[in-house]
Amino acid sequence: MFYVARHGQTDWNISGLYQGDTDTLLNAEGLRQAEGLRDFLAGFPIDRIVCSTLRRAKITAETVNERHHAPVLYTEKLIERGFGRWEGSLIAAHRDDPNRPRFPYLSETDLPYGIEPARAICDRVFSLLSGLEEKYPGQNILIVTHGGTIGAINAYFRGFGEDGRRMMHRATGNCQLLAYEKREEAGGSFPDPLFSADR
Repeated sequence: MFYVARHGQTDWNISGLYQGDTDTLLNAEGLRQAEGLRDFLAGFPIDRIVCSTLRRAKITAETVNERHHAPVLYTEKLIERGFGRWEGSLIAAHRDDPNRPRFPYLSETDLPYGIEPARAICDRVFSLLSGLEEKYPGQNILIVTHGGTIGAINAYFRGFGEDGRRMMHRATGNCQLLAYEKREEAGGSFPDPLFSADR
């Protein structure tokens, strides 16, 4: 079983900024959310944790692991999509930009502003997940990562969408928890969350 959680809230989240691969920290609310996720997962059998190397994810994972004391693997394959020159700028300021990438589409190969193509995200996430499945069959693995990366994880487990999309992009709440048991060909939809920090 794979459990997948997004990191807790940061100041950049509440300011509506492109955060991408910038190494931001959790704010006080983000720490509270991570503690809520920790408490929710206390009774779950977690064999190991695999986490992004960015600090907002690492702090979330370390907080959750206060109850499990599981081995943790940190990997750059789980970092958020890089937004290049858009990092730190308002998301709303780019909504009408004709060069704004259509995030879910794997056809992206060369994007302006130094934005990471969706193909690159899928390649790194898919290779990580296939390796984990091969190395740790039958284990319960918690992945702590970022919203954009979760789109690629969903695509790995749920396959192509009806319109040919290989990753679905849906707003994933801070510290929201999803679960995947096996790969399917269901068409890209997200599972219902097991936990949301704001509930």
